[in-house]
Amino acid sequence: MSDTLHIIIGGDIVPTKSNILYFENGDMEKVVSRDLRDILLQADFRIFNLETPLCNKEQPIEKEGPCFRAGTEAINGLKKLNPDLFTLANNHILDQGVQGLLDTIAVLDTNNIAHVGAGAMEEAQRAYYVTIKGVVIGIYGCVEHEFTVATTTTPGANPFEALDTPDMLREIKKKCDILIVLYHGGKEYYEYPSPELQKRCRKMVDCGADIVICQHSHCVGSYEYYNNGKILYGQGNFLFDHYVKAFEEYFQTGILVDIAFKQGIIQWKFIPVKRADGGVRLADEKETQSILAQLDNRSQKIMDVGFVERSYHEYAHKVAGRYIIRLSRFGYILSSIDNRLFGGKLFNRDIRKYLGRHHRLALLNCLQCEVHNEILREYLRPDMHGGKMWRK
Repeated sequence: MSDTLHIIIGGDIVPTKSNILYFENGDMEKVVSRDLRDILLQADFRIFNLETPLCNKEQPIEKEGPCFRAGTEAINGLKKLNPDLFTLANNHILDQGVQGLLDTIAVLDTNNIAHVGAGAMEEAQRAYYVTIKGVVIGIYGCVEHEFTVATTTTPGANPFEALDTPDMLREIKKKCDILIVLYHGGKEYYEYPSPELQKRCRKMVDCGADIVICQHSHCVGSYEYYNNGKILYGQGNFLFDHYVKAFEEYFQTGILVDIAFKQGIIQWKFIPVKRADGGVRLADEKETQSILAQLDNRSQKIMDVGFVERSYHEYAHKVAGRYIIRLSRFGYILSSIDNRLFGGKLFNRDIRKYLGRHHRLALLNCLQCEVHNEILREYLRPDMHGGKMWRK
């Protein structure tokens, strides 16, 4: 038996219409290729992001975006992947309400599958520890603020808090040899970190994280070595046969992160995977070379001083029109039409001139000033307990 510790981390898993029966019947050989399953089995510890509640009652919360759900029988297929830990810190785990989250936790507990990053606030903030080959590993899961975060009174996913999370990581690092942070955030379909995301991830390394992996973006992104830590900005999906047509290309590839630890040295490598017939397979040699070459190329770019800021500035000016449209009364309908008929390009233009100077400044102030932002968030937030917005 090798004395090298191997941990495999996969991206998003969501059973969908094309493969839900395979999940329910445990026929994962029809969804995950044999050579890929062999790689998973060879690892000492396997981690995935379960980005859907497992529950049998459909009771979607009010939110922007789709609400996912898979029946509890989907655990039959999930078990075939031999998962040791699921992170539940994501923007969909509360899609079916608190009961959907509790049902998910109950199913995982019944099947002796560990989980991290969701529950009542105290539980959601708790790291998961495991000792393998004499090495203590700490795993911490957190998510950006969307509709599924936990509050002091409501269970949900563990929110990243700039004033609290760094201190928590310092304490967690005191109890483990390796600290892995699974951060669910970043801009979907954007292959580089935003300036803010880079600051957050670097701060987590400064506070003790050895490896930070950003999930959620649904695309393979870029990586960097910072101080003594490793940061991956986007690993793409693992098994998620769903996509918006305008962004279909990004759903075709993902990477597994293979972490090796021996004699105090942490190394990692990336194993590319490809979406295939409602499932996932290992990328072939040519595909692997292409995926890794592009990943390396993007990662070289973010090393250039100022690139992250310049790239994000250009990207924001390209897509901000879509955000402004979403704020209008018929924004959801317009965005759907754009995605279906125009490939998401109709509003990829500078529309500031249509807003008026004072409107633009008011929007900017409400978004960038903490107190204005907090007031609007509190006012517009759905009633998490009653399930209806503006419940009286």
